[in-house]
Amino acid sequence: MLMPLLPGPEHSVDFACFNGRLLGTVTRVNMGSSQLIRHDQHGEELAALVARTFNLTGILNLQMINDSVGTPRLLEVNSRMSGGVGMTGLSNVDLAGLLLNAVEGQFPSHPARVSVEFRTGRRECFWAI
Repeated sequence: MLMPLLPGPEHSVDFACFNGRLLGTVTRVNMGSSQLIRHDQHGEELAALVARTFNLTGILNLQMINDSVGTPRLLEVNSRMSGGVGMTGLSNVDLAGLLLNAVEGQFPSHPARVSVEFRTGRRECFWAI
């Protein structure tokens, strides 16, 4: 069987979960020199499934890429924060805060989501003057 062509773009879903319960997600779409920060319903559902199936706790990451007909395909799940997780701090979703609240027994009624889609680069996040 041949590996199918996955033309992209790559979607990186950073998510917080506690004992298998999804707390929030932020999706970053690789746009070359920048990232599109947005909510991705498919990414949220996949993160919830992964967290629930493996009873995960932490700030984790999964990566997807669309196949040639636009269907998202799972590439990998990282049981650690991604290198680009700092960009999520530019959104309205506080993954670390959600996790800390869950440790104290405070859970959101539904997973936190990015409310406004925007583009950014590493420069805006890591090289502030």
